[in-house]
Amino acid sequence: MVFLLCILWAGTVEYGRWLIAKEQAQTAVDAASLAAATSGVQRWVRIDIVTDRGEEEFCSMDACWCEDCGTVRMNVVGNERELIDEGGWRA
Repeated sequence: MVFLLCILWAGTVEYGRWLIAKEQAQTAVDAASLAAATSGVQRWVRIDIVTDRGEEEFCSMDACWCEDCGTVRMNVVGNERELIDEGGWRA
């Protein structure tokens, strides 16, 4: 009976070590993929903007407004991180 308990205990310990190694390997893979995704690779994108803001825009120090409002179409080309993630397409 003692021999059987020792084998079960050793199997449990080895299974726990395997789970820890598996978790550490997954953490390393996740960290590597995040590092690769943000490694300075710049993707350029083109955003087609359709807005009904207006054709002629007037700006003061406080606000902007339009006259003769209609549909305006614009194409914005730039760095994906600046345009999409940081909201640069609004400018």
